Amino acid sequence: MSPDTAAVVTVPAADFTRFTNLVQQLGEATRTLAGTVTDTAPALRTIIELADDLPVADTLPGLDTGKPAQEQPARPTPADHAAYREQLYARINATGAEGATAADLVTGNDTLNRVQGALRTLEASGRVFRVGHGLLHWHTDRNRTAVINAMRRRLPNHDLTVPETATVLKVSETRVRELVNTGALGGRRVGRAIIVHRKALLEYIQRIGAAPTVETTA
Repeated sequence: MSPDTAAVVTVPAADFTRFTNLVQQLGEATRTLAGTVTDTAPALRTIIELADDLPVADTLPGLDTGKPAQEQPARPTPADHAAYREQLYARINATGAEGATAADLVTGNDTLNRVQGALRTLEASGRVFRVGHGLLHWHTDRNRTAVINAMRRRLPNHDLTVPETATVLKVSETRVRELVNTGALGGRRVGRAIIVHRKALLEYIQRIGAAPTVETTA
């Protein structure tokens, strides 16, 4: 159809009359609102009701726009979600003891929200766990032993200072103080300093990745 040719749209008379009446009423309500009225609520209410009742152009019977209908993308099925989680699990598992952040796992058409949602589901089933504070690293249950062994190799043969503990666990020093203050990690105070008991830290490391996820990996 050339640009100069008007499209012919066939609409049943009853629908055309109803549409015309609705437009006229909408115009009258709008003019009432624009005039000097003491109470605009009735006019506003009328406009809202009429606007809700107006048919969408593409849904008028007999309307042919000449454009092919656009298919809506199919919504993911439970099987699709499960397959996606398996793919995510495999990618995390491939990182070994290093682990991966949620941002590392965002690729292609993924979104951070989708990745985080899948991680929460995998975590609830005990298949993945978090290590760290702030910038979390995710690991699979298959790599739990490797993660624990890596921490144990960083563990010195003496009680630890806060910075040493933070290095072993790969968390912030503030987080280490929180763990000691809440009793999640055994330690003692020497003056203003905190000393973490090596045995308590080793026990804590052994609990990492166990179900349920220990509080420090939040």
